[in-house]
Amino acid sequence: MKRQIVVELLILTLIFLVFSNAKVSKANVDLLTAYPVPEGICDVEPIPATSENFNEDYSNTTNPYSNTLSPMSAIDEVDDIEAHHPIYVLVAGDEEERAIWRTFGGFHNWISWATLQIERGDESLAANFGIDIRILGFIEWDSDDSKTTMTGLWYDLETKTSQYLRQICGGNGWTNYVDAIIGVTAQATPNEPNKPGKAPPPEYLDQGRVFILLKWQVYWMDDNIVQHEVSHLFYADDHWYDCCVMAGHQHTHYLIQEDGMFWLFPLGYSLPCAYTAYSWDNDCFTVMEQHKSKYQSDDLPILIDWWDVFEWICVTRYLWLNETTNTFWIENKGIGMPVGVRRH
Repeated sequence: MKRQIVVELLILTLIFLVFSNAKVSKANVDLLTAYPVPEGICDVEPIPATSENFNEDYSNTTNPYSNTLSPMSAIDEVDDIEAHHPIYVLVAGDEEERAIWRTFGGFHNWISWATLQIERGDESLAANFGIDIRILGFIEWDSDDSKTTMTGLWYDLETKTSQYLRQICGGNGWTNYVDAIIGVTAQATPNEPNKPGKAPPPEYLDQGRVFILLKWQVYWMDDNIVQHEVSHLFYADDHWYDCCVMAGHQHTHYLIQEDGMFWLFPLGYSLPCAYTAYSWDNDCFTVMEQHKSKYQSDDLPILIDWWDVFEWICVTRYLWLNETTNTFWIENKGIGMPVGVRRH
């Protein structure tokens, strides 16, 4: 009898170990992968024509919530309070990305381009959900040159930058806890080509493994890649139905107008809807709305303004904001006392 019980326990233990290892193995490869982009899309350059004087049919993929008067104005929003459900991010560029200069409305190093596309990428997020991506700063990440997939690079990013998560960081006018790491790579990934992004599955989010990996493609698409991958951080999932930021069904485009005219030569490209859309379908909208406050439970207060109270007394008055409760308050501090969190 005892021998039978021991044998049964051993069998149950083996079954448990098999299923446990299967779960771990699956979790290690179950990253959310961005829809593939057509080969050669990165080479699409703007042509010298605008919608006003161009006679051909075109797709206007301009973000309806952006400042269309100046395509570069998004860079100036890096220290603006655009909405009140912030996610504070640290941006990590690998050595291949850091070596690249881009031209569109001027010359951009990797920091300038990342700032431009991330700030463009949160326009619809801010307008629809009050989600404001706030860049705390930029760090260098030397990616493992032996990695040939975006999946491998995502795990490399996590290994080398995880120490920054939930640490207080200051820069770009902000000081707060790092909620997420946004990695940007330009390393070739021949074993997983044409994939512009990776994001954590819900299981990883629940464990606090909040990393996304981006690979820039072309100006008019890069902001869409940002908003798609960041939406995953709020539990929105990929799907193939209904036009949506998260949708993978395709539309064919021949000419795209977005702060310039891009000719998708010669016969057009079929592009995932996610890379030209700026709205969420009902299901995704509900999920995003439910989780829009996910990253602000312990945010530091924001310094809105400060001024000297009297010319003859060393007293400075500070106006603070707690975004979680939408509460303002004033503090008076004398000379030599530390100034708080943010000067706006």
